[in-house]
Amino acid sequence: MILDKRYFSIEIAFTDLQGTKRRLYFHNGTHVHECAAVTVQPLHARIEHDLLVEGKWLNLQIDVQSFIEPLFSQPNFRSIDNITICGDCRLRRVFTTKHQVPETVENPLIRPDIYTEPVH
Repeated sequence: MILDKRYFSIEIAFTDLQGTKRRLYFHNGTHVHECAAVTVQPLHARIEHDLLVEGKWLNLQIDVQSFIEPLFSQPNFRSIDNITICGDCRLRRVFTTKHQVPETVENPLIRPDIYTEPVH
């Protein structure tokens, strides 16, 4: 549960197949500087987002591979070395998986009457 999203950030450090250590830094935009939403340097990328909701539990899943491929022109990575979570938040668990974990609760942001198929 994120209590104040202004100060929330996640940094994921990883090693690519060539042994180079790189990192992805996800943060809520501070809007202090007028800059692009994604800033890429040779060893790190800063991704600005405004997707989080304060005061509600969420299942946050980050597909690291989908960011590495277009940002660093790497087809794959060797390992995730470090995950740093900063900010005013409460955590239940943090883990890594090879595949997406299915949602266990209904998403309150999606109206079920729109996304369900009619029964005949």
